Amino acid sequence: MKNAKDFARASRAGDPADRPASENALNAAIALAAQGQQLSAVALTMAAFATGIAVVLLAVGLLGRTLFARVRGGLASKGKAGKAALGGIVLLVGVLILSGLDRIIEAEFVLAAPDWLVELTTAI
Repeated sequence: MKNAKDFARASRAGDPADRPASENALNAAIALAAQGQQLSAVALTMAAFATGIAVVLLAVGLLGRTLFARVRGGLASKGKAGKAALGGIVLLVGVLILSGLDRIIEAEFVLAAPDWLVELTTAI
């Protein structure tokens, strides 16, 4: 891909090179199943796919639970500070919107941004 525009066009067009390999394998298995051909191979492919995904999800769940148990105390104390900070940000954004300053800030960002970024974010 040459630039961000080409990537955006390929993504919208559904270019197979930009898809995960598992998606292509699963699509092939579904197409074979729809045609009623090689049903045993289709079942084996789908079972292998499901088993692989289940193992990954199980590992992520178990590791996440262990990690969360370790950091629970630290998160609780930082949660209050985070809640206050997010509240302040929401209040600031509200004031900016009501005063119209958000549009001025956005205009300055658009003027400072490179052309390719402006085209990419406004073309979609």
